[in-house]
Amino acid sequence: MDHSDQLPSQPVPSSSGTGLSDTKKLWMTLLIIAITALGFVRVTDEKAHEMVNESMLVAGASFATARTLDAAISLVKSAEVSVGVASVTLGQVLNPVSDLIDKFAWVMTLSVGSLALQKVLLLMMSSHLANALLAFCALGLLLAMWSPVMQSYRKHWFSAFKFMVLIRFAVVISLGLNIAIDTLFLDKQIESRANYIEEVTMLVQQASDPSSIEQETEESGFMGSIRDSWDSLTGKLRSHTQRLDIIQNSVEDSIISLMELIALFILKTVLLPIGFLVVFKNIILSKSINLL
Repeated sequence: MDHSDQLPSQPVPSSSGTGLSDTKKLWMTLLIIAITALGFVRVTDEKAHEMVNESMLVAGASFATARTLDAAISLVKSAEVSVGVASVTLGQVLNPVSDLIDKFAWVMTLSVGSLALQKVLLLMMSSHLANALLAFCALGLLLAMWSPVMQSYRKHWFSAFKFMVLIRFAVVISLGLNIAIDTLFLDKQIESRANYIEEVTMLVQQASDPSSIEQETEESGFMGSIRDSWDSLTGKLRSHTQRLDIIQNSVEDSIISLMELIALFILKTVLLPIGFLVVFKNIILSKSINLL
């Protein structure tokens, strides 16, 4: 009796030898091709460019508005409203705003610089070179997945592909999320506060107009002169006091608006982009994403 016929048959090794089922490799292939093809789509890049340009225009307009207010304050600082025995220096009321505008100018310089840097990074990461490197890493990963000869390099190609995905899409996705936050929450708040600062600027400019300060030009006898002087004094006092109260209240509100604008622009142009970049980097380079 031939006992060799009773020996159990040995399992035939998998022809692929990659440790991945053909179904998983097929889905991985489709995902890699889709991500690579998405890198060559220019629609999202162009939209991101437009939004960065609009953000730079908004920042520039807010900066110009604040500088106009600063110029009006500088003009009125030397002007005194003299009302008989009373004299009030408008510059004393406006000094806090002038100091805050200097800080606001620094923040706007930082914001515009951040937006310019984002635009440069977007140009670099959406360039033909970045797309070519992404396609090269995708091709290497596909060969490592399907070719038994290159399977030992599969994890290396996967790490390189994840890194290129981060390089190619980090800024675009960060800007896209930032645009969504701007549209939903920030843009309207920035616009309303900038408009209020414009109104305060017009009010300060009117206060510095010499034609608004009345002068006595007529005399009608001794008693008439005394009566006219007293009426003029009390009238001017009420008028200028009311005007100063309005200016002071508006200036106090403009200080709040300027501080809120500073916070909004720092959030819009610095904190949110950096936060989204860090989150996206941690997701892409996370060790938990190990599809191979």
